[in-house]
Amino acid sequence: MKKTVSIVLLLVILTTMFLSSSFAGITDKMSIVVNGEVREMKYGTFPNKVNDIVYLPARDVFEIFNSKIVWNNKTKSVEVGLNNDKLELKIGSDEIKINSRPHTLESKVIIKDSRTMIPMSVLNAVGIDTYVNKQGNVSISLDIKQPEKVDVNVNYLGGPSAISLIKMLKDKPYLGKNVNVNYEMLKQVSLIQANMLNKKADFIVAPTNLGANIYNKTKGEYILADVYSWGVLYLSSTEEIKDFSGLKGKEIYLIGKTGTPGIVFNKLLQLNGLDPEKDVKLIYLSSPQELAMYMISGKAKTAVLPEPVQTQVLMKNKKVKVVMNIQEEWGKKYDSKLGFPQSSIFVKKEFLDAHRDIVKSFLREHKNSIKWVNENNAQAGLAGKELGIMPSEKIIEKSIPRCNLKYVDAKDAKAAVKEFLNTILSFNPKSIGGKLPDDGFYYENK
Repeated sequence: MKKTVSIVLLLVILTTMFLSSSFAGITDKMSIVVNGEVREMKYGTFPNKVNDIVYLPARDVFEIFNSKIVWNNKTKSVEVGLNNDKLELKIGSDEIKINSRPHTLESKVIIKDSRTMIPMSVLNAVGIDTYVNKQGNVSISLDIKQPEKVDVNVNYLGGPSAISLIKMLKDKPYLGKNVNVNYEMLKQVSLIQANMLNKKADFIVAPTNLGANIYNKTKGEYILADVYSWGVLYLSSTEEIKDFSGLKGKEIYLIGKTGTPGIVFNKLLQLNGLDPEKDVKLIYLSSPQELAMYMISGKAKTAVLPEPVQTQVLMKNKKVKVVMNIQEEWGKKYDSKLGFPQSSIFVKKEFLDAHRDIVKSFLREHKNSIKWVNENNAQAGLAGKELGIMPSEKIIEKSIPRCNLKYVDAKDAKAAVKEFLNTILSFNPKSIGGKLPDDGFYYENK
């Protein structure tokens, strides 16, 4: 009898623990306050907070504004006319459409108690002032004001560094009420650098070490927002090479003696017991295309190739094989599954201070764009060609799996970035402004 009671008691305790942990992120019900008055929840579902995201019952909220609501049971989606805006929301998706333009939310639209629940940010996105007040309830204002127009300027370099942006460039996502985004593709890194020094853009896509350099030179005018490219370098050869020991005595062609390719490869040679000055012959060429021509023609047997040039070589010279993933080799030595932080998004500090919501929205769209590109290589290749990023859709498509595109917020990439910049510092201090940037370099995306 005692044994039976003990088992039952144990089951009760375990069940209680499970239920408590399952709903640990969900707060008690909240009220909605409209222009200072508590709103009755007609359909019995109240706002609540799940893992710091405030959710609102969609029908109750939209009826506040006398919105026309159409539920499509087949697609599990809702169409809403909200003031002068048209919203399209799909259950289980964090991407909605506002006036036919995609907009990525911080969390998905969900079903709770058979009711559609939307993140509170949906209302803020269309200019409805909505927030959690001091009493812990959701305050909604009916006094809708047209926000001032904000022009957002985005600079990026054509070629592989733009692949992560393809979905954003083709879809022109909605970043907020009266927010207009201008995307400008530049042809040279020197123009990216000049625009950062002259503060001409609000967001700039640039090599991570260049961003560190500008931060140090301008006392923090641009800060790191996210890292998205974790290395695009591969050792390719017409010879059989199994590891670094197989490189001894060989000629190896590459680019960027004082840049990322040269520094990363030199460091890996050292970490694997080879002297770059004595054990191998490193031959530096002037451009990725020149490097490609050497490998395609057979003039070079072994080279460190960046994507998408790597894919171009593989397509045109079937004797060339990838013998080493430089990102993986870096990860082995620095205990990282990501690779090294080669390219990043930087945001102008002045713009960040004035428009934090737009910055958050932009970074969500960048993350979503990377996800789409990684999952839709062929479509991304076609779009990339149409956008003028690169002339060959096939090269874009086939290079994407080796472009190592992974979105990481600056604060989460901090340790990896510091390690990478410290390596750059030991080889070429001038390239990052002579010192490691301080902690203000890393944006806290809260």
